Amino acid sequence: MISLFTFSQTRHAKSYFASWLLCLAFSVPIASAQTAAISEIEVNQAIGKQFKGALEFVAGKDTVVRAFLDAEITVDPATTKLVVLRAGAESFELQAIAYDAPVKIVEFLCPNREACKNWAAGTYTFAATVNGVSSTTEGTVYDFKTRVKLRILVKPVKANYAGKIVTVRDTKWKTAVGYLTSVYPVAADGVDWDVQDEFDASDSQFDLETDAGRLGIWEALTNLVPQKCAANPKASGCYDLVVGFIPDRPMGYPNGTLQGYTYGRPTNIVVASDEDMEATVPHEIAHIYMAGDTYDGGSLNCNLNPAPDGFSGKDWVDRDKTTICTQGKTAFPDVSATLIPAFTRAYEVNGRGALGDMACYMGSGGKQASFWTSPEVYSAIFKALAPDAVVAPAKATIIRSAAAPERLLWFSGYLNKKDEVKKDPWYSYLGTDVPVDSTGDLMLRALSSDNSVVATQRISITFFVNSNPPVSIENAPFTGAMRFPNNATKLQIVRRNDADASKITVLWESAVPDADPVVSAVFADAGETVDGPKDIVWTASTSSGKSLNYLVEFNPKSDDATSEWIVLAADISEPKWSEDFSFLPGGRNAKIRITATDGIRASATDSKSFIVPFKAPEVYIEALSSPDLKLGLDLRLSAEVEDVQDHFFPDTRLVWTSSISGPIGTGTDILAKGLPAGEHTITFTATNSVGLNASQSVKVTVK
Repeated sequence: MISLFTFSQTRHAKSYFASWLLCLAFSVPIASAQTAAISEIEVNQAIGKQFKGALEFVAGKDTVVRAFLDAEITVDPATTKLVVLRAGAESFELQAIAYDAPVKIVEFLCPNREACKNWAAGTYTFAATVNGVSSTTEGTVYDFKTRVKLRILVKPVKANYAGKIVTVRDTKWKTAVGYLTSVYPVAADGVDWDVQDEFDASDSQFDLETDAGRLGIWEALTNLVPQKCAANPKASGCYDLVVGFIPDRPMGYPNGTLQGYTYGRPTNIVVASDEDMEATVPHEIAHIYMAGDTYDGGSLNCNLNPAPDGFSGKDWVDRDKTTICTQGKTAFPDVSATLIPAFTRAYEVNGRGALGDMACYMGSGGKQASFWTSPEVYSAIFKALAPDAVVAPAKATIIRSAAAPERLLWFSGYLNKKDEVKKDPWYSYLGTDVPVDSTGDLMLRALSSDNSVVATQRISITFFVNSNPPVSIENAPFTGAMRFPNNATKLQIVRRNDADASKITVLWESAVPDADPVVSAVFADAGETVDGPKDIVWTASTSSGKSLNYLVEFNPKSDDATSEWIVLAADISEPKWSEDFSFLPGGRNAKIRITATDGIRASATDSKSFIVPFKAPEVYIEALSSPDLKLGLDLRLSAEVEDVQDHFFPDTRLVWTSSISGPIGTGTDILAKGLPAGEHTITFTATNSVGLNASQSVKVTVK
């Protein structure tokens, strides 16, 4: 299936292809087949015509190469192929997909990612031959660039709707990562979709029918991100986004009007039962990278991704203003969203193929099948995910790397429009990602005993919530990290005077306690093996006399310095937590860590190690468009894998088999060619790193 070309590293691509084409002209019998000139070769990872003619391609992302012909022909597989040259030397060859009728566009797809060498980073040249007639992209640079990975913490939520307790009813949300990977400029393994166990928000304090309840869920999920991430969101164990999936729309359950909401980075609440749930996930993440809504009444960023002319909404920069975009965009029929016209050539590589007219997923109100990415949003995210890109938003904390750990302070809370502060429990910790001091109109500062300022950190807030529809709020959340020098004796949140920056108004202050809390006897009754529901208890005390709050963390591989601690609970006030270990990753050296804080100073203690049983993965095969396949045609197969042990599976551990043909491919996405006639049971099996596996099957009849 794959033909490798080898030749001198000093040989130029131009001379190689010239020789190849000359040889082809004499060796390929084309008289017996219809012929047509190749008018264009298109390389497509999500859209064929990119923003302002850009050629922005992602290394490791599934790709289709399309040859456009000047006439319709019947494809002759024997004289049709695609030769791919990378970095002027290494090459591989692809066959065209099989057709049962004449076509004017011939497409070349990888049978699996390994066959295309995972589209490794580098510059590519493509030479297509259709029925003996050839063309190349020589002279055009197709540079496949590495993009940073997105890490997303995913939690289903047991929700409270004015006393009605509801859980998420299906598993469709678990595989929403497939659509996200298709529409985003990320590699096939470029999204770490970390699905964890259910978050219990059944208590009345989380009532989704109230403002306080919605805020409470957002805050609780946000606190599952380790505190160190406030200084460096890309540190080990941190997340770019937290997605909480609630069962249904609030604000009028069961027929509520609220389609989703966020009080700011990093957490978004998504309605799992919405038809366009999969499009909501990339929609919310795109807000991080400054993309505005494109539905009528949303938050519009006309300069980056314009909404249709005539739509009005809040101005992205100045939320107190109403704006209307005038860039000539039109709306998708019957959907409140910008039209992505067919000439953009939207394409779903591992699914429907060419898509035609689509609606931008920054819109609202349509069916999932109607949404895709726009050239403007795709380009903006491509740039934002560059390895050296500045973390959005623009006022992100600047950090430096310290040679030795320094004491830092994680802070969070709310500020209302009267400048009244409501403070959450804060935590001190040691870290090497040290925030650089910054100042602003609103800031946190640490003072020494002589009232000298020893550390400062700007606080950014907004009284605007990106929900559908967007709303203003009375209490604006804030969070961040600041240096916490040992000589700090007092902390203050202050506001500078607009007219005179030397004038400071103190909004809140507190003395720094003299000593850290003490934690002991953590999970002392843990047996050699821990499984199922268990109560985790500990003891703690403080000399400050202040009440304590606790952070509960779990590590399945505490003997591995690179393993990450998982936050099980944050800001609880009782020295006890109930956890079901049957949902946690297994390990032979698992530990529980308890951190106690008096509101400012904190300390942590680990339990003894114990064993947690390993878990098998879960697999989901994407539904086939039809259970019948015509003999000679290709079968595209796609699947998703979720596993608490492993967030990444190499293709060798993802195996497709046929009850008739035996092994037919590896990886989550394959193109099965040449299946013989008969009723096939196609089985997908995933095996994780500890040897546990799971399978799912579908039946296909080849006629």
